[in-house]
Amino acid sequence: MVTVERWGTGRPDYSKYVAKGLFRKSIGVLKSTEKKKVFALCYSTKSSIFPHVVTGTLAPNTEVHLIDTETGLAMPYTVPAGYDLEIIKYWGSSNAPVRGRLFIDGVFTANFHFVDYSVYFEQEVGLSKISDIDPTLSSSHTIDITIENMGGSGAIGYAEVLAILKKVGSEEIKDKEVKCPFCGATKRVPLSTTKVICPNGHLFIVRAYEFGKE
Repeated sequence: MVTVERWGTGRPDYSKYVAKGLFRKSIGVLKSTEKKKVFALCYSTKSSIFPHVVTGTLAPNTEVHLIDTETGLAMPYTVPAGYDLEIIKYWGSSNAPVRGRLFIDGVFTANFHFVDYSVYFEQEVGLSKISDIDPTLSSSHTIDITIENMGGSGAIGYAEVLAILKKVGSEEIKDKEVKCPFCGATKRVPLSTTKVICPNGHLFIVRAYEFGKE
């Protein structure tokens, strides 16, 4: 048996670093050059003031775009030059079989499926990273994610994709264009805005994901 002498008092607390390792790429600590982007779509029998929630069902053999929850705009999303975007995780659930598809610059890249009355979840997917196809990040790129009802009746469900947008030598994004889900009117608002009243007087809510603090 070997006895090791303990120096100092108390015990070191590594919880902060463990937490960073566990959640760094999903919902945890972000650097000052990074922010979350969440694209989602929900079909529901209830109405909502969130633009990504659609009242009604997704018709059979119908393919639709996910919605940027920060702006209310349907994909494709344009990743500006000088920025990298990496998909971290996606999940979904529906009462019908659904297929999801990913396109980069209009080119089919990957797909995923979830069967009816199930929950599909995958994280650290590594599906897409703009710098893998454009290491210099000198050009803008589009990313598009769609879902399609593969069943024989209208579907109710939810799909969500989480990504990290990283600034690489470009000016920080400080505002965003938002779209009203009721009348389609658009306006520009600060990045931190959540409650929006459109030019026609409709109130709707978008999410706000600012750049990290570390």
